Amino acid sequence: CTDIAKLLNEKELYMIGVFGHKIDWSMDLVKSQIIKATIRKVFDVNSTTKLMRKEIDQLIDYVTAAFATKGVEIPPFPSKQLWEESVA
Repeated sequence: CTDIAKLLNEKELYMIGVFGHKIDWSMDLVKSQIIKATIRKVFDVNSTTKLMRKEIDQLIDYVTAAFATKGVEIPPFPSKQLWEESVA
């Protein structure tokens, strides 16, 4: 998530706040606003711990494809931590 945040900030693809101001991405924002939001939307669960490895692969494909439509190639993920959470 940290590498994705860094890339988005470098490409000036900021979040936009309620009052229209630009918000830099952080690891926590990527995790909550991209990863967890996608998990809720696609799988209707709130945590990676409730996903099977196949679903994590689907999550990766979904997020990668979404960024590709914006012309952004995201760094490889998930992190080791996400994989560990999914099998814990």
